[in-house]
Amino acid sequence: MPTQSKRHRDRAYRPRLNSAERGYDHRWRRLAAEVLSEQPLCRACLDRGVYEPARHVDHIRPHKGVESLRLSKANCQPLCVGCHTAKTDQENQR
Repeated sequence: MPTQSKRHRDRAYRPRLNSAERGYDHRWRRLAAEVLSEQPLCRACLDRGVYEPARHVDHIRPHKGVESLRLSKANCQPLCVGCHTAKTDQENQR
């Protein structure tokens, strides 16, 4: 009989929601595509004088389900994979 991993035995374990369930629906994908087409370089890298293509669109202020923040172009910034990962890791440590 196979043994279960610790996370599956843990009652607090919940599988991760898919992207649409986390708020990244067709409206978000359209906004993200627009941001990347208008600003194709990573904003954080540009601040350091580095020209790196952006691959992610990041919420400057986490939206936490607030629709006006989630779909606000003013609350979005283009980031490369490395800068997005670093920012996300920093936010998750708080």
